[in-house]
Amino acid sequence: MAHTNLGKSANTILTAAEVNKCLAEDGSGNMGFPDTGVEALPGLYPSGDTNTGIWSPAADTLAVSIGGTERVRVDGSNIDVSGLHLKFDNGKGIDFSASGGSGLTSAILDDYEEGIFTPVIGFTSASGLSTAVAVGFYTKVGNLVTIEINVVFTVSGGTAMTISALPFQSSSATSYQSALSAYANRVGRSGKTVGFLLTASSTTLLGRLYDNGVLAAATLDAADTAASAGLTIAGTYHV
Repeated sequence: MAHTNLGKSANTILTAAEVNKCLAEDGSGNMGFPDTGVEALPGLYPSGDTNTGIWSPAADTLAVSIGGTERVRVDGSNIDVSGLHLKFDNGKGIDFSASGGSGLTSAILDDYEEGIFTPVIGFTSASGLSTAVAVGFYTKVGNLVTIEINVVFTVSGGTAMTISALPFQSSSATSYQSALSAYANRVGRSGKTVGFLLTASSTTLLGRLYDNGVLAAATLDAADTAASAGLTIAGTYHV
């Protein structure tokens, strides 16, 4: 059946004959839309906007067209979305609680973000500190943040290296800590491994030296960093 235009004004009561033009009876007393429609001309559409609405491309399947283009299709197995973004209110998201484990505290995937930040390199009593490169990248999924920081020093001085201005503050959980790994070029001491520690409720990494996994020095100092030294730091932490 073709699309039907009754030529009626708004808020007008339809006669039985006019209703029959809009709905079709399937032989079992059930009423439905007589025209399933197509992508460019849906069977059910708002008045005056004939290329936007709902149609049925196959049995047990509904589709939504916007401006004559299919954007959503729903059948017994899937919801397919094309050319659109799903938007959720703050704190809302996708609920995975049906498959939650015994230690579940949350099953809502409610956040995703990625971007660039500028890490701030510091030393206690810094003298003549400067950097040629200081750039950071981050990806946040739920309450887990993954970061990568690249630093090249031109001159360094002072004691107790820190890297601050992380994109998110770390978890406030009691005794929370996260260790981030580092590739160091002309940073550190012979036989020692450079690492960084992030403590609770902080946006600042603390430089450390380790010897076979054991803390060898609680700080990275000027003597541990040469001119043109470089650091690549990567890791994850909870917020």
